[in-house]
Amino acid sequence: MSKLIKLPMATGLPAQLEWNESLASSIALHDDLVLSDAHMEVIHYLRRCHARFGRIKNTNSLLLALETRFALHGGKQFLQSLFPRGTVTQACQLACIPMPVDIDVEIKNKRRRLHE
Repeated sequence: MSKLIKLPMATGLPAQLEWNESLASSIALHDDLVLSDAHMEVIHYLRRCHARFGRIKNTNSLLLALETRFALHGGKQFLQSLFPRGTVTQACQLACIPMPVDIDVEIKNKRRRLHE
């Protein structure tokens, strides 16, 4: 079973830490995942998207962008093989960028229902 590493600011890094590939590899080890060049290509793409556009609002938009960008590698199946715990969830965690807004809303709603 994978362990979710809790980082401040959803899945972002605290201000005093700087993301690098070694950090991503360390986080991946908690999921028994060894990062390849293909993983890093996806992670760097996500980090560039986040730097350019800020926090993504919609998971489906992000998935479509990823599937389009990596279509020549196999698209959805390629991404799922790299990130078995969920393309968006696991890849965003490894990239240390915030989850899309709609995932945070869904998680908050589930937590609220559990406490009702």
